[in-house]
Amino acid sequence: MITYVKGKVMSLSQKNTIIQIGGIGYSININENLCSKLKKDSEAELFTYMALRENDVSLYGFETEKDLELFKLLISVKGVGPKSACEMLNSPCDQIKSAIAMQDDALLSKVPGIGKKTSQRIIIELQNKITDYDIDLTRKHQSITPELDDAIQALINLGYQKHQISKQLSALPKELIKAEDIIKYFLSSAK
Repeated sequence: MITYVKGKVMSLSQKNTIIQIGGIGYSININENLCSKLKKDSEAELFTYMALRENDVSLYGFETEKDLELFKLLISVKGVGPKSACEMLNSPCDQIKSAIAMQDDALLSKVPGIGKKTSQRIIIELQNKITDYDIDLTRKHQSITPELDDAIQALINLGYQKHQISKQLSALPKELIKAEDIIKYFLSSAK
């Protein structure tokens, strides 16, 4: 399994690059976003995924391990192939994770080959697997305090999903800082 490559960019197109390593050229599928960052005849390092099919072996390249991990999650969903998942990663990882966690299928269904049903399947299957999704993305001006983290954990233990918590807490008044007050606010506004 080839999981990482570092070498000279020999060729570059919108969805593919050839990286030369030790006299061998590896054809790697990439998205347009990554293509814009690579330069021909320069050094590149990519995290890769090797897709094995009955009659095809393909490499998909990503700028970061974070992108690669999200790619693997996306292709675990029935109906999402490597090409579609790679295209989806033209959007930043945090934006995709946020769309999944917030059940916003509009961003996901913009990708060619991903319709409304598939985008909803992605949300259903992955919303609880997005573990590094920062619950306060919608609260950009506040950081997660220990009290807020305690409140979030308590709400999760009560059976609420992260996307539900995030939606409700996006309008959390800044003066609420104690865990019990945050929980009371959530429970009263969740009705």
